[in-house]
Amino acid sequence: MSRLIIDTDPAQPLLAVGREQLLTGFRALSVQAGDNVIVHSSLSSFGYVEGGAPAVLEALLELLGPRGTLVMAYFFPLYEGVFDYTRPPAPYTGALPRQLRAQPGSVLSVHPSHPVVALGPAAAHLTEDHYRVSAVGRASPIDRLAKLGGKVLLLGVQQSANTTLHTGEAYAGAGYWGQQRADRPPGRLMRLPAGQTVWVPLPETPGDSSGFTRSSRSWSNAA
Repeated sequence: MSRLIIDTDPAQPLLAVGREQLLTGFRALSVQAGDNVIVHSSLSSFGYVEGGAPAVLEALLELLGPRGTLVMAYFFPLYEGVFDYTRPPAPYTGALPRQLRAQPGSVLSVHPSHPVVALGPAAAHLTEDHYRVSAVGRASPIDRLAKLGGKVLLLGVQQSANTTLHTGEAYAGAGYWGQQRADRPPGRLMRLPAGQTVWVPLPETPGDSSGFTRSSRSWSNAA
């Protein structure tokens, strides 16, 4: 899976961003027609965006065209009790995923902690039976996206927000992967769209991603 990054310099003032600037910037990062792209974003890092989240989404969908698929993390906080998929809470992953979810034809994968929302020809394949597989590891929507040659677009966030790296942990066989975390529940009861309630194990709830932003130099210094 290739990686595209839009970064911001905290020392520079945030300026107004318009539609043409968005299109130009996304083109410069090789967002192309027919791509399958997962976006992690912090809209506030853009400064003032003319048209807000709808404008950013419109620019992305325009460049991807009808053959491309746009994917975003739609992650929920963990809490006690039955998770009712028919009335999901707002995600903690920002305004842009909520905007994508509101688009006609978008699909939200069925998972009690780490669903994704997708729009485009590959959406059904990427989101199918998410609660039956790993949250973000092997066979997850993000893994399926990688196998389609998907791209990662980081908008105003760092690698600590790049969920695809957790998929890499699963394939790397990291020793901690799949181990139950003491601060997380072993699973959740979830009410499916059809109304039945099922138990969804969560053995692969992602761990701490703060190390994803550490450079090789900082790793060597810490060794």
